[in-house]
Amino acid sequence: MLSPHCSFDAVTVSIREVAGPADQAISIEIYNTVVPDEAVTPQEVAAWNAAADATIELLASVDGEDVGSAVCAINAQHPLAAFTLVTVLPHTRKRGAGSALYEACLAFAHANDRALLETRVDAGDEASLAFAQRRGFVEHQHEDWLELDVAAAPPLTTPPEGIEIVTLAQRPDIAPGAYDVACEAFPDIPGEEDWTPPPRERWVEAFRNAYEPELSFLALAGDEVVGYAQLRARETFAVHGMTAVKRAWRKRGVARALKSAQIDWAARNGLQKLRATNEQRNAPMRNLNLRLGYVPKPGRITLRGPLLATIVVAALLATSALAASRPDPKQFLTSNTARHTVDLTLLAGLGSSNNGFNFDGYGRGELRVSVPRGWRVTVHCVNRSSMRHSCAVVSNSLATTPAFQGAATPHPTEGLPPGAKATFAFVAGRAGSYRIACLVPGHEVARMWDVLTVTTGGRASIYAVPGP
Repeated sequence: MLSPHCSFDAVTVSIREVAGPADQAISIEIYNTVVPDEAVTPQEVAAWNAAADATIELLASVDGEDVGSAVCAINAQHPLAAFTLVTVLPHTRKRGAGSALYEACLAFAHANDRALLETRVDAGDEASLAFAQRRGFVEHQHEDWLELDVAAAPPLTTPPEGIEIVTLAQRPDIAPGAYDVACEAFPDIPGEEDWTPPPRERWVEAFRNAYEPELSFLALAGDEVVGYAQLRARETFAVHGMTAVKRAWRKRGVARALKSAQIDWAARNGLQKLRATNEQRNAPMRNLNLRLGYVPKPGRITLRGPLLATIVVAALLATSALAASRPDPKQFLTSNTARHTVDLTLLAGLGSSNNGFNFDGYGRGELRVSVPRGWRVTVHCVNRSSMRHSCAVVSNSLATTPAFQGAATPHPTEGLPPGAKATFAFVAGRAGSYRIACLVPGHEVARMWDVLTVTTGGRASIYAVPGP
């Protein structure tokens, strides 16, 4: 519930939800005035809202004048934090509008089971950075802006042998293949380690709608999508979106070919500049951008908080973070390509990682298993813990029944007693992202879950990513 009115030193601050086109126009105008380098259009806002699981858009007025806006979004791919942007016109700050918007966003996040807010500020905006730090926010990512003078770009490179670069406008049918690329690429970005694959259909719809089809470039190796890159065009410049390449195809010239295709499009359409963001720790992409002539400029900082929630989450995850070593995941999966079968061993509660709430020593989505659609999966679940645990494959964090027929140990909400074993088998009949979870009440909330991705092709695989 929003408190519509509050007083700050003899001024009245009012918060209301955006209702209708007129309010949204005000909200966008405030945001674009405060953050002109990242200005958005109504169409982009609509696509962004549609891609989220839930959003709230707010306006703040001081003594009847609209001076601030905020948005807070819940996304399945970020299970810890709700993404939030709070903007207040500079000449109206320090009158309570920002604080009221922040409190409303925090309440919305908590109501949607998010312990943290994630926000970003311009690296040179000391006032906004101080506002966040006073409320216990800490740096999570630091991105530089990089800018390319299109006319001065080096000679373009051709795609490596066997790779074809096409646009989504040319091949709208291959959009689902980009999902598998994203599932590999996002968790490898520093600061995105807790990225959790959202439902395939929803992600693909957002991928199609977030950018113009002719500005979504995809790299094909035969019929397989192995990389993608997107652009958002303005009058004289364009801004890069994600550039993503499957792990097996990295360091083979795919990313450079995608970037070259974007630079070529910008040159042919009379654009002067291309802009990109680059997480400072993402050395491979940064080095590629520098080789292509992009020049670093001051960027933006992503923060998470407030501090109390950060401490609580960190305490819950501390044991995992401090674990000296964990087993190689590859020992837990065997496959037979000819027979289209997979054997997966899940040792529930193996060691102290994630306070014992883990499979094979990995929790919080760290263990990533990939199986082609139509393959038969046999799971050997062994309870290594001193408490009851179960093994199940479910559709999402709210599901309590198996995603596929037979995809759980017996009585999964009761769990297997310590030392017990059970084997189950199922056919991975639908492509998409699923959770490997313990369904004993409270255990999945303790982040005893990992990720199973059913792909449209390829081979079975297992690997681990760092936890948040």
